[in-house]
Amino acid sequence: MVGNHDWYYRLAGAAFDEIRLEVIKRMGLSNPVSPFPYEAEESPFLKDLFERHRVYARHGDIYDKFNFNKQKGRNHGTVGDAFTMDVCNRFPLEVQKRYGDLLPAGIVDSLRKIANIRPVLAAPLWISGQIRHYAGSHPLEDELKGVWDDIADEFLQLDFVREEDKAFRFDVVDAMELIVKISGRASFATINDVVIWVRKKMWSGKHSFASHALKEPAFLNGRAQHIVYGHTHYYEVVPLGMKLDTSYEPESQIYFNAGTWHSYYDLAIQNPKEQKFVPYQALTYLTFYTAEEHDGRRFETWSGAYA
Repeated sequence: MVGNHDWYYRLAGAAFDEIRLEVIKRMGLSNPVSPFPYEAEESPFLKDLFERHRVYARHGDIYDKFNFNKQKGRNHGTVGDAFTMDVCNRFPLEVQKRYGDLLPAGIVDSLRKIANIRPVLAAPLWISGQIRHYAGSHPLEDELKGVWDDIADEFLQLDFVREEDKAFRFDVVDAMELIVKISGRASFATINDVVIWVRKKMWSGKHSFASHALKEPAFLNGRAQHIVYGHTHYYEVVPLGMKLDTSYEPESQIYFNAGTWHSYYDLAIQNPKEQKFVPYQALTYLTFYTAEEHDGRRFETWSGAYA
C-alpha cells in the first residue's frame, strides 16, 4: 500500500507499470504490475486479508493536510512533496555548491540527514546545531541561513505552493509549513524559540493519529478489532474501546501505529534550545493472527531501537 511520497506508484500507464515491475523485482514482492493500492478496498486480496484478520489498515497520510489534499485526492502531488524535493533535499546541495571546500569537514553530510529529523519542526534547530558543532562560527551560520532563506523564498513563490496557500492556518499549522513561513524573515534564534513553543503548546512532543481511528467505519461497525496506521513514524498501541455485545468474550479494539524502520535524530527534551539530537535506529514489527492461529492470540508487536 502506498502513501505520501510514493503515491505515484498508484498511477496507471505503461511507464508506471515498468517502474512498479522494477520495484517488485528488487523487493521480492508478489504484487501485480497494476497500480499499487492506496486503500484496502482497491485490492480484493488486501480487503479479504484484512477482513479475515479483523484488521483495517491505511498509511495515515489522509489525516495530514500537508501531505494529502482532500479535494484533489491521492493521485496528486502535495505541498509536502514540493517541500521535501525543493527545500529539504535541495538545501545541502546548495550549501555544497556555494561554499564547497570552504566548509568544515562533515557539515554537508550532516545537513543531508535533515529528512531524518524528528520532530520535523526541529529542522532549523538541527541546522544551527550542526553549524555550532562543526564550526562554532556565527558568520557561517548567517551565511547558511541565507541559503535556507533563498530556497524557502523560491519555494513559496512556486505557483503550485501559492495555489495551496489558502489551506494554511496558523491555529492548525503543520510543522513544516511554519518552518517555511517564518524562515524567510527570522533569525535561526527566533525560529528556535518558535519551534520550542509550538512543540510544547501544539504537539506535546508527539503527533498521534489515534483519535482518527475512532471514526473509521470498520471500527464503528465492529468489523475490525485492530486499526493500523503509519505515517507519523511514532510507534503506538492505544486502547480504543471494548465491545461487550458479543456472543463470546468481550472484544478489545486497539489502534496501532507501525512506527518506522528509520534512522532517527530526535530532539532531546532536556534544554531543547541547546539543539542536542540523539541518534538511533528504530525497528517495529506488527503481526496479526486469525482466531484459529497462534493459540487464539490475535496480535504481537515488537519495537526496538539501537545505536
